[in-house]
Amino acid sequence: KNAPGNDYENENFTAKYIISQMKDIKGNSALICNSKKQLEYFTVKLSKELAPLDIKVISEGPGSAAKVGEKFKQGSEKSIALISRNSWDNFKYYDLLNQVFIHKLPFDFPEDPYLMSLNAAFEDSFNEFQVPKAIFAFKKVLHRLKENTQVTLFDPRILTRNYSDAFIKNLSNMAKIDCQSYIFQ
Repeated sequence: KNAPGNDYENENFTAKYIISQMKDIKGNSALICNSKKQLEYFTVKLSKELAPLDIKVISEGPGSAAKVGEKFKQGSEKSIALISRNSWDNFKYYDLLNQVFIHKLPFDFPEDPYLMSLNAAFEDSFNEFQVPKAIFAFKKVLHRLKENTQVTLFDPRILTRNYSDAFIKNLSNMAKIDCQSYIFQ
């Protein structure tokens, strides 16, 4: 039940952590999620908890990243944009962010038929293709941020899996990443 990867525990911890941080953060933040299910959960949870604090939650939800960006640009002095990993590429207001929360490492869904066809070309597709692809996607997120943007990752796998060293080696000179997870508490 409390093993690493337990989605409920991870999402609950992530929401509580973001709420506590948003009280103290000056400026705007973003939460990047890997799935619609995560976006929906965090939209409901954070909206309910942050509204009384006058912190605006702007979620991609049924809208597009462009609409989120426009609302974010016009938003209050303190807001959080909730967007999918795929929409991050279309989000144009990186310079307005003081904090970026990343829910999970950016691995593609293994059931994706296109990904499955690409995997066939590799002997060890996860380590030879998917890990480097996820590292590249993570670097893309970091490259867009201004120098002093705080980055918090909630995925314990960056420190607990056999591919941890590959991530850490590739990201070590890019940004200081704060790793938070319910399994480290």
